[in-house]
Order: sequence, then C-alpha cells, then structure tokens
Amino acid sequence: LNALQNELGPYGLVILGFPSNQFGKQEPGQNSEILPALYVRPGGGFVPNFQLFQKGDVNGAKEQKVYTFLK
Repeated sequence: LNALQNELGPYGLVILGFPSNQFGKQEPGQNSEILPALYVRPGGGFVPNFQLFQKGDVNGAKEQKVYTFLK
C-alpha cells in the first residue's frame, strides 16, 4: 500500500487502512499490536505512509459504519 500511495498520491489517491481479523484471520492481535507487528515482519522497518485506523469488524453486529455505508 505504501508503493501505491507513493505512485498515485500525487494524483489525489488517499489510502485508508482498516485492519480486521475477518479477512482470513490476518489481524488476530489487539490494536496496540498491529503497527509493531508490521514493523518487525520480514524486511522490517515498515512504517505506513497512509492512514491506519483501529481494527474492527467488516460484518456482523459490531460492523464498522464505513462498511455498512459501502455495502
């Protein structure tokens, strides 16, 4: 996503990151663990250059309002 933001940001694209554990169990940790986990993954030192929101649900009773709107 950093590369996409770098390439298309000058044209007005804004990347918004919404972590969720409902995408194949990719974010099982707490909000406080997401950014540090990204930083230490292979190729370490990753720092997002886009807005990263708190972890939330995409579906179900606790679905984030942004997903309700997009549906």
